[in-house]
Amino acid sequence: MPQLEKDKKAELVKEGLKLLLKKIEEELLEIDIQLNNMCKKYGVHSIEELEELFKSNNIDYPELDLAWVEYRYLIDRKKKLLEKRDEIQEQLNKLR
Repeated sequence: MPQLEKDKKAELVKEGLKLLLKKIEEELLEIDIQLNNMCKKYGVHSIEELEELFKSNNIDYPELDLAWVEYRYLIDRKKKLLEKRDEIQEQLNKLR
């Protein structure tokens, strides 16, 4: 395969990875906004305080129990996206 074709393919891969990184960053931002809105809704100032609130046993608030599921989903999704972002960044660094 001629060098020009290899260069074009490499550039396409890099552009695709950059686009994927952008999408991940956008979703991470959306997750952070949702988590911050949860903090405001329940009157806490940080995600750590929110988790403490969810884990406290002395609060009988059914809505809080339901919000725990959403919170766990957001936290798990954020963790996976951060891992994926790191993998893509590593791939991009290898292509440079």
